[in-house]
Amino acid sequence: MPRAQLIAAYLLLVGAPLLGLLGILRSGQRLAAPASVGGAWNLEGQFSTLTDAACRELISDIGRPFFTISQSGSRLTFTLNNPQQTTLPGTIRQSTVTMGESFANGSSLGCAHPQAIHFQAALSEQGIQRALAGTLTMAGCAQCAPVPFRAVRLSPPVKEGP
Repeated sequence: MPRAQLIAAYLLLVGAPLLGLLGILRSGQRLAAPASVGGAWNLEGQFSTLTDAACRELISDIGRPFFTISQSGSRLTFTLNNPQQTTLPGTIRQSTVTMGESFANGSSLGCAHPQAIHFQAALSEQGIQRALAGTLTMAGCAQCAPVPFRAVRLSPPVKEGP
């Protein structure tokens, strides 16, 4: 094989993938990981304003910490500290955290169903301390008024591994 063909083959088989890798790395420089919200959270709110008995009972059935968040990128899994250990999906987009499904007002879950709990909150950070402030609602439950709340992370999750 002539020397010119070897050089051309080398450039094609090594140079092209290297240029592709450099392009990928350059485009990834602008990516930012979502804020870390994993861990146990205490939630405080004026739940005494809930006039519906089913709503009050549902909230009072949840212990402290109110929920624990498991995080994988922008996807969150909330585990309520109730006897059923109810899990709810969630997301974090920039500094907005959402928990639970957004059901239409015609939801058939009922006010006393833990899957009806929904909130949207703004994340604030002070060092490693994280706090959420937002409104908790019961999806599809017109008699349960939205309740403003504040949640504070007890401690960041401990990373395992080397």
